[in-house]
Amino acid sequence: MPAQKLITLLLPAVATTMRDIVRGVSAYAKEKGDWHLVLHLWGQVSPQTLRWITEQSDGVVFSSPSKGLAPEPWPIPAVGVHDASLASAYPLVTTNYAEIGRMAARYFHEKGLLHYAFLTYAPNTVLERGYREGVASVGSEPSSHYLLQDQPELDPAARQRLCDWLEALPPPVGLLVRDDFLAQRVMDWIPRDWMPERIAVMGVGNDKLIADLTTPTLSSIDRGARIVGYEAARLLDRLMAGEAVPPGRLDLPPGRVVERASTGLRYTRDPLVTRAVRLLEENLRHPLSTTDLCRQLHVSRRTLERRFQEALGRTPSQERQYLRLAHAQTLLQGSQNPMSEIALACGYPNQQRFTEAFRRQFGIPPSHYRKKKKRM
Repeated sequence: MPAQKLITLLLPAVATTMRDIVRGVSAYAKEKGDWHLVLHLWGQVSPQTLRWITEQSDGVVFSSPSKGLAPEPWPIPAVGVHDASLASAYPLVTTNYAEIGRMAARYFHEKGLLHYAFLTYAPNTVLERGYREGVASVGSEPSSHYLLQDQPELDPAARQRLCDWLEALPPPVGLLVRDDFLAQRVMDWIPRDWMPERIAVMGVGNDKLIADLTTPTLSSIDRGARIVGYEAARLLDRLMAGEAVPPGRLDLPPGRVVERASTGLRYTRDPLVTRAVRLLEENLRHPLSTTDLCRQLHVSRRTLERRFQEALGRTPSQERQYLRLAHAQTLLQGSQNPMSEIALACGYPNQQRFTEAFRRQFGIPPSHYRKKKKRM
């Protein structure tokens, strides 16, 4: 049996993103078969432990420490993750944050939002530039707001300035927040009845614990951190084999938008159509007919169909079909549920009817769609 290589993972915290990086490294280690992984957390590592790591480890995957404890340079093969400042000295694997910004802009546009906002601490980050680029591509420009990074939640004046800024924006507005932690605080500060009708809030990181703590639950963009971890491990393997890998960034595409209640509406210019679409979304398992919608909204069929065409360019029945199949795409990407269960969740009486509708819309059966998304 070959001797095992000791690989140290030295990360600042074990939030969802960092856990997913560890999972990605672990997946590569299992393929190798001779790697032994040890996880250490910055903030809990003494100088003595660091010395032991550098003496005993064959390689390290790390992100910048909060206290500047890392040796410079590492005397062993080292690959950085997540922290852009590492790219000048090490091979760095991270997510393409500009693409996260563009992805958020596309998502808000597809939801029907016409106004866009961005909240962060420092101006002109890669994420903000990508978001501005994405918003510009749909003919608009976002409004940005910057908070002081040192415990802004303790500053009532800063909180009031944030609320005043958001209240002045024309609703409904799509608000991208730099990460889930800040998004949670923002959702605590602003009036709850602003969300999601007035403000659709999107975080970055897809921290499931934070998403469940917020009301409404927080939509977020998955950074694709598992792939970051896997590719970091692959680079480290090359370094340990003696290959010269120069410093620099490897920017990987992000994962996907994970939609939850904070952006759970389909927004339109017409309040009647927005209410109708919300009714359709709330009844995907038992779809409402156009007659049902007219009855609940107290309008004639002719009025409803005309206003749907003006707002969305399609009929209520076409919108119903669109929403059901969009929901099916989400379930196919984010779950391992059987096709029969997904069919029922989207309002189809059986798997065959679901498969036929999906193939007509997207050109491939749902099983092929799921396999394709897994490979991405």
